[in-house]
Amino acid sequence: MFIGEKIRELRIRNQLSQESIAQLLDVSRQSVSKWEKGLSKPSTDNLLRLSEIFSVSVEDLIDNDIQFKKDYESTSFFKEFLFRKKVLIPISIFLGLFIVIFLFAVVMKGYGYDTNTVNFIAGLSGFFMFCAYLIFLVMILKYVYKDCQMRHIQPIGYVLVSITVVGFLFYLLIRDDISKEN
Repeated sequence: MFIGEKIRELRIRNQLSQESIAQLLDVSRQSVSKWEKGLSKPSTDNLLRLSEIFSVSVEDLIDNDIQFKKDYESTSFFKEFLFRKKVLIPISIFLGLFIVIFLFAVVMKGYGYDTNTVNFIAGLSGFFMFCAYLIFLVMILKYVYKDCQMRHIQPIGYVLVSITVVGFLFYLLIRDDISKEN
C-alpha cells in the first residue's frame, strides 16, 4: 500500500475531510488530494504531523510493505487514550485501593467496630474512587479537545459540555455534523 492510499484510508477512518487535514497541516486541499492520488508526496514535516494526527508512526506511513486494514470505522481514538499506561496504571491503583479499603470497612462493620471509624474508612475508600474518576474525566476531556482540534471545531464549549456523560454522548453524536459545517 502506497503512502497516498494510506493517507486516504486513515483520513476516512478518522472521519476527516481533505479540507480539515489541509487546515491542520496548513496546506491546500489540492495538496492533500495529490498525496492521496500519488501525484506528489508530503514533506518530512507534513509526514511527522500526519503521523501525530493519525496516531501512527512515520515508518508505517512510508513503508509500502505495511498494509492497513480497509475498514471505514472511526479509529478507536478513545481506546488509545484509555489503554495508555500513564492513564491505566493510576486508575487501576485508585480503583484497587477503593475496593480493598471498602471491603476492609465492610469487614470492620461486621466485627462491630465503632461507627465513626468505619465511616472514616468508607470515606477514605470514596476518596480513592473519586481520584480514579477525576483521572478518567481528564482523559475524556483531553480526548474531546484533541478530537475537536483534529476536526477543526472550536473545542471550548464541547469540552465543557463533555464533563457530564450526557454531554459527552451529545458531542459524539453531533461532532460529524459540526465538522462538516466547518
